Amino acid sequence: VVASIPLWGLQAAPANLRILTGQTDPPVGVWQNITPLEIPQGGNGGNNCDYGTLALAVDPVTSGTIYLGSCQHGVFKTTNAGTSWVHINTGLNGAILDGSRQWTLVIDPLDPQILYTNSGYGGGSNNGAWKSINGGGDWSKIWPPPNNPELAGIVQYDFVAQAYLDPTDHRHLFLSFHGSCAMPWTPVCYAESRDAGATWTLKMGDTRWVPSEAQTIYIVDANRWLFANHSDGLWRTSDAGATWTLINNQAAGHWPS
Repeated sequence: VVASIPLWGLQAAPANLRILTGQTDPPVGVWQNITPLEIPQGGNGGNNCDYGTLALAVDPVTSGTIYLGSCQHGVFKTTNAGTSWVHINTGLNGAILDGSRQWTLVIDPLDPQILYTNSGYGGGSNNGAWKSINGGGDWSKIWPPPNNPELAGIVQYDFVAQAYLDPTDHRHLFLSFHGSCAMPWTPVCYAESRDAGATWTLKMGDTRWVPSEAQTIYIVDANRWLFANHSDGLWRTSDAGATWTLINNQAAGHWPS
């Protein structure tokens, strides 16, 4: 697993179970709650962000290593498949992630020290996308791109919906957005980087697309992509976004982000 899996708490029946150090594995078919103790669930912490986890990413290289994004509680890591967790964003710009929501997490499959995430709802002027090159300790902003300030503000609130890596090129990165794009861009636009987030191209979407909070990109290779939108269905391109074809008109709620 390289792309993130949005979650609303890592929990299932039976309730209120937690893997503890030394505890034996549960019986087959039984789920345990392995949410870090520092992340409140069900509103127990007294604010509207206390409802568990938002994104999960599994290290494709190191077995048992998993990262979690949360709602204003930061990024967590386990190296033992959830037995214990560590809050890792303690370095550069870590406080920004602690004060915002990380609903996307992506791990570079060739260098798992490289992570990508977002800051949303609570980030304020620091909304956008972030990259770590040391396993989540320090984070640098990559969207809006610091070297292209003219791109700031084109996307409503600079909200990033999801980050995606091309499975055939780990430096080929995409961002979809959690809001509309301003003119002269199409109402739905997306960003593409071919150098691991160092530089970006903001790309026009199809003029038939309607802005939403559920814009999702699936990357097949350098030129073949899928795009799912909240109310516009599932679309396909075979020419790197030059043209798009509707292949399923079900709303994006049918497509996992």
